[in-house]
This record gives sequence, C-alpha cells and structure tokens, in this order.
Amino acid sequence: NFGNQKYDLGIFDHFSKSYSKNFFLKKFLRDELYRGQINLWKHFNNKKKFKDLDLPKFGNLHGAIIENNFINFGAPVNQIYAKIIKNYLESKKKNIIAELGAGYGRLPYYYLKNEDNCCFIDFDLPEVLVLAAYYLIKSFPKKKYFLYGDESFSKDLISNYDLIFLP
Repeated sequence: NFGNQKYDLGIFDHFSKSYSKNFFLKKFLRDELYRGQINLWKHFNNKKKFKDLDLPKFGNLHGAIIENNFINFGAPVNQIYAKIIKNYLESKKKNIIAELGAGYGRLPYYYLKNEDNCCFIDFDLPEVLVLAAYYLIKSFPKKKYFLYGDESFSKDLISNYDLIFLP
C-alpha cells in the first residue's frame, strides 16, 4: 500500500491525494498539472494513445483515469524519457540501463513495457529499492530479476537477468 500512505515517503508527489479534497485545488490539479503534462506528452507522441501511458496500480497508487487508462502524476514525462532513451540505444544487442534513485520504478516500467532485450539496474536506498522491486516484479512477472544478497554480484549477472536491484 505504498502509494496511499498518510505520510510522504519521499518518492511521491502527493498532489492527487491532498488537492482532490478542495474544489479549487482539484481544478488546478486537473487543468494545470495533469493537462500540462498530457499536452507535453501529446507534443512528443504522434500516436497519442493513452494506452501507452497506462500504469499498473500495484501499491495502491494515486492518479487519474483517462479513457480507461490509469495515469499518475509524472507518468507522461517518464514515458517521454523512456522513448528518448530507447532512441539512443541499439536494438540488436542487450542494452544495459542503470538508474540512480528510480523511486518505485515508473521510468523503467515505461522502458521495459515494450523492450525485451534489456537489463535494468536500479541503484537506490534499500527501503525504496524494496518498493521498486515489488512494483516492477509484479508488473513484469516473466522477467528474470536479481535481488541484492541472492548471490554474489558479478558482471555475468547482467546477461542472465532483466532486472537487478542494488542498494
């Protein structure tokens, strides 16, 4: 239930929860924050299918439903970044992507959603790493994952795993 905590865990913008209780703040949230991100996303995407932004709600996340797709704050920008990263990588070899502080894994989710030949390495604080591991393993149950401490880390792990979580 990490997406619906009373207290800030340091990995979320709690606009959705706190702003949705006030009429004026809710309107600001919808018209300025969400619509602004959606407009930016539309600018970068020709297809403009909201299905591309759809996120699993594992962790009881806050967000909005747009055309039957769950989208939370920051999702459009992370989807744009994932698309930009993909443009810089080779498609014929296994790419390795490492992120320092991936939070619960929104950016890797969007990258891995349409990519099978990749190893994503998440370096983060142990408490946050647990959330990312939970979210991404639940989102991609068929991907092979390595959790710190399962065995000794070596460079060979990169060729054997799709997701690697290291503190």
